[in-house]
Amino acid sequence: MKFRALALALFVASASLLLCLLSPTYAQTAQVDSLKNLLSQKLPDTTRAIVLERLGSALMYSEPLEAMKFVREGLTTAERAKYPVGVVRNLNRLGSIYRNVGSYAKALESHLNALRVARKNDDLEGMARVNNSIGILYSEQKDSQRAVAYFTKTKDLAQQIGNDELLEISLTNLSSDYARIGPLDSAQAYAFRAYDLAV
Repeated sequence: MKFRALALALFVASASLLLCLLSPTYAQTAQVDSLKNLLSQKLPDTTRAIVLERLGSALMYSEPLEAMKFVREGLTTAERAKYPVGVVRNLNRLGSIYRNVGSYAKALESHLNALRVARKNDDLEGMARVNNSIGILYSEQKDSQRAVAYFTKTKDLAQQIGNDELLEISLTNLSSDYARIGPLDSAQAYAFRAYDLAV
């Protein structure tokens, strides 16, 4: 009887672990399939540019070359449509993909180009997102001083436009980099503010 209970417990634990490991893959596959299905439909170029960027986002960790292909198509589509929001989103995503494959110089170039377009078009949300991406780029390279400067810009813009999601992200990022460089009370203060927004 004890053996049977132990075997059942091991089976349930193994099955649960397997489901946990497979769920993100299934969710990502479902998201990718859904986005590809959308692309097979007739869409306005502005929508198409954003769907291509989202597809790049969904694939950037698992298939970065494929993601890059979709994002470049999204960038071309946005430029053709004269849609600056789409240009900013796709340039920023391209920079993030370059960062993920370790091409930091190309990542920074893409992010700075995105920031230029966002500034030119007074796209405050785009500016906030790009500043956050640049902060992540510097943080990954252990340049926390620069990272903090960009995360602070993100925080200020997020507060200005009332975007709590971006504000929470920037506060979390500030907390992480202040934990590296100090002062630790700043790291703690930003972590508590991010937590308060999250709950």
